[in-house]
Order: sequence, then structure tokens, then C-alpha cells
Amino acid sequence: MSSFLRWVSRAGKRSPSPPHYFPKTGYRLPENAQPIEEELFTHYSSSMFYPVRIGEVLNSRYQTVGKLGY
Repeated sequence: MSSFLRWVSRAGKRSPSPPHYFPKTGYRLPENAQPIEEELFTHYSSSMFYPVRIGEVLNSRYQTVGKLGY
């Protein structure tokens, strides 16, 4: 039974996918006259967050594909 469990655990492992590369041009920019809603957070401290970048690979495993907010 233990050899079967070892086989299953090895069969389920796979090598990581190569990172995706995102284009740096070709995006539509908002017009200057278009208002953009912005929220202000009084309790925000930049030292509490990691400044992640789109496309960045974290821990050789997770890739950032999008961000919410700023």
C-alpha cells in the first residue's frame, strides 16, 4: 500500500510551466478627460505590502498575472 501511495505522489508531481511573457506595448490608455475613481486609505502603510510586478515569478512557483487596485 505504501509503495502505491509513493507512486501516486510521484505521478502527480510535474515540472513548473515556463513563465508567461506579457507585452509592454499595445495597451489602450484612458483619455485625459475621463475621470478615474481613486480611493484614499488612511491606514495604509507601504511597508506592510510587497510591491509585486505583473509577470513576476514568486518562490519559483507562482506568477503574477494581474493586480487588483493600484
